Amino acid sequence: MRVEEYRSFAAERSLPMFRDREGFLGVLFTEGDTYFAVLTFWKDRHSAEALESSPSYRATVQAITQTGFLTGRQDVDVLEVRHGHFEEAVIEVFRES
Repeated sequence: MRVEEYRSFAAERSLPMFRDREGFLGVLFTEGDTYFAVLTFWKDRHSAEALESSPSYRATVQAITQTGFLTGRQDVDVLEVRHGHFEEAVIEVFRES
């Protein structure tokens, strides 16, 4: 896996694209042993679902596809948050990054 290249793409291309979208609240770029996952948080379902039709999102997906980072199965799921909690320490970690 080209981990450092992927991390750079996420920070330099994906994050700014998400930040420019109406209703965007946050994102987690996560890593497993053999895969990456991106969890985004949105103000409402409409904002989340509007992402897929966004020209900037489509351009970003096309760009990352061309890098060869995305292989195998790729899924997009929209899930409703019914309950959750973040400790203040978690929020502080995100403020520092």
